[in-house]
Amino acid sequence: MKAMFILLNTITVLFGPVNKKMAVNARIDTPYLFEAPVGTDVTVTLQQALNQHKIVYINKSYLISNSLTIPSGGTLSSGKLGNGILKASNTREGLLNSNGTYINISYANAVSVLAVKFEPADNMVNLSGYRNTVVLLSNSANCTISGNNFDFAFNYAKGMEAVWITGPYSRSNIVSNNYINTLGITYCENGASYNIVRRNHIINSHQNALGGIGNGTAACMYNQVLDNTIENAGRMGIEDQRNVIGTVISGNTILGTGKLIGLAAGEGTGISAVAKNTIVENNKITDSKDYYIEVGGSNKLLVANNSIFDTGVCSGIFVNFLGSTIPTAANTTIISKNTIVGCKKGIETFGKASKQYIAIDSNIITNPVTHGINLNFGSSKGSVVTLAGNNITFSNKTSSTRFGIATYSTITSGKQNYIFNVSNNIFTYMGLATKGSGHDDTMLIAVDNAVISNNTIIGYPGGFNIGVTNNGAVTTGVKFITNTVKLASWNIKQFSN
Repeated sequence: MKAMFILLNTITVLFGPVNKKMAVNARIDTPYLFEAPVGTDVTVTLQQALNQHKIVYINKSYLISNSLTIPSGGTLSSGKLGNGILKASNTREGLLNSNGTYINISYANAVSVLAVKFEPADNMVNLSGYRNTVVLLSNSANCTISGNNFDFAFNYAKGMEAVWITGPYSRSNIVSNNYINTLGITYCENGASYNIVRRNHIINSHQNALGGIGNGTAACMYNQVLDNTIENAGRMGIEDQRNVIGTVISGNTILGTGKLIGLAAGEGTGISAVAKNTIVENNKITDSKDYYIEVGGSNKLLVANNSIFDTGVCSGIFVNFLGSTIPTAANTTIISKNTIVGCKKGIETFGKASKQYIAIDSNIITNPVTHGINLNFGSSKGSVVTLAGNNITFSNKTSSTRFGIATYSTITSGKQNYIFNVSNNIFTYMGLATKGSGHDDTMLIAVDNAVISNNTIIGYPGGFNIGVTNNGAVTTGVKFITNTVKLASWNIKQFSN
């Protein structure tokens, strides 16, 4: 009895006297089925239900005329049937009117929005243009937005996001298994970190399907973009940019980008990962308008095990060394074990004065139109590049000059200070490759200090198949060690040691 008395007094101290009112409050978080006549404006009454009961279910179609807020620990759900619908009223106010925000989750914790269908107003055109979104997660953590249906019908270029996560206090939110038509997802902005965007199906997004925007002083850290399906994005499939660190972009399927008419060159990329320490792996991309994968080469990225399929129009992987980060050996970018089929250029690097630290290894490149691997050193000095174990195969014909690998520099020979190793690569020509009116240059080595070792070239009889050339460039320090060359010319006397 003494122990019981102590326990009761402890409860009294923490919560006040144990009375009937407290008992009522103890049941406040039990699930509550909200009901109202179909098609009525429930903004006020539904908000009251969320405030009082926290866990609220809807199973009919309702109108709202202003944003709803959900308290910490609260849930708005359709339950297993998933037939709860919220439609914006044609007469709106607040964030719902200016930004299209149906649910405003701000400075909250552990909020869930589950299996709700969101429908646009009939006249939903007067949005402000920035941070337009159906669900806004602002400085909120541990929230779950899952299984919802965002079935809108916006045109390319104009519209809003399904979910927008912003603010340095936004942490560990999950956006998963949503169906999204003509909208996108901003998975991080202004310091939002550790969020997971997984298994969403995004169709005809008005611009980017998925985007991370590092536009604040606090970096967006270690977000994950996993196993999403993207179809016919207006601009890019996935864009990860600016003050963003450590994003993992993995397992996504992207079927079509750059569908916005009049889109500028370079803006229809499948995956643009130009932030820092990004991992881009196991993604499958087809029908990209521009590059399939673009990465910031100075930012220590890993691009691995991706599958890219094109029809000869775009480059597969473009490594951009034009960023502001000062390249160092510790920031080496790795391009490894990717499968690249039918691209204009399989893998391409580009820079001006920036050093290039990059390792390109074990990639399978099939039928590139102009270049298997194209390295443009620009005006850089002291670049360190390794090409190892890549397999480049040609089985179609060409009517122009086609390269297995090619190198270019604007720096005078003797001043480049490059370290450039080309080893254990296999170049194979077969099938219709023998019947083109053009010719094949397997290796164009026009830079200093290249070490060409243990490579294999399997050319073709007849035709014009050059195993190695410098295209008349002056080079120094080029070495050839135990390469195997069949059915291709191999004149190494043109290079000076």
